Amino acid sequence: MDNSLSSLNEILAQAHVQLDELVVSPHSELVGASIGTVEVQGKGVFLVVALRREDGEMLIHPGLDVFVHVGDTLIVMGRQGDMPQFSRRLIQTRGRLSYRGAKL
Repeated sequence: MDNSLSSLNEILAQAHVQLDELVVSPHSELVGASIGTVEVQGKGVFLVVALRREDGEMLIHPGLDVFVHVGDTLIVMGRQGDMPQFSRRLIQTRGRLSYRGAKL
């Protein structure tokens, strides 16, 4: 992790906010969902601040009408502690997802 990202994470931690990466697997029901739908399903737990496509293309603050594809990585910002809970709930109710690269 480079120093600027490390510093950003430290600043966000002081505000009890964190950035996380959620990798969408082929079995996830997020495949084909719009960013707007993903945020609604999150019930205010997070905001999608960026979307990294499997081919490396990065969309900063993707529009609500952008669709999620297999292999995409959602970069989300939310309160510390809420993201792992959201990830577990999503997996239990909607499909498979990776949290920070680990299959859950």
